[in-house]
Amino acid sequence: MIGGKPFLILDPWRGRAEEAGLRERILQQLRSLEFEALELCVCRLLSECGYQKVQMLGRRQFVGRNRAGGADIGARVDTPTGLEKVLIQVKQYAVPVSKRAVDELRGVLLREDCQQGVLVSTSPFSPLALSAARRVPLVPIRCIGGNELADLCVRYRIGVVESSMPVLTLDETFFDKLTE
Repeated sequence: MIGGKPFLILDPWRGRAEEAGLRERILQQLRSLEFEALELCVCRLLSECGYQKVQMLGRRQFVGRNRAGGADIGARVDTPTGLEKVLIQVKQYAVPVSKRAVDELRGVLLREDCQQGVLVSTSPFSPLALSAARRVPLVPIRCIGGNELADLCVRYRIGVVESSMPVLTLDETFFDKLTE
């Protein structure tokens, strides 16, 4: 939960992405994008998820800081008390995201007087990073790792299209009956 509002509950789409092998193909594509293109993809996803006033904050390279102290995307989320500022940091990693990334984002959130943050990565998060994100409820950080990012792309149709042809699977029973 972020700001008392449930955040992106995945239901039937998780299984579909896994079954079709689509998740890994989406992750490969996201990892191969130029960093700015990945940011644009995440901006579109956040907009589809209901975030408002989503905008890139200036960083156009894979590493380095920007005028927002390292946050890549700014947005607003609707809460019972009004629109709250959210800062999002994007990581285009192939290795797990460390606790340091969570701590750095939390520092930016405190400096910028921001109520919440989201850390989006093309890779998973280390157990220490996930623990650090949950540990300080005053400034919550939502971690979206590679698998969940791919599932969300499927759910919100970011970078995927629904084919008119059904997905076919092998019917082993048919072949077993032929050999009887």
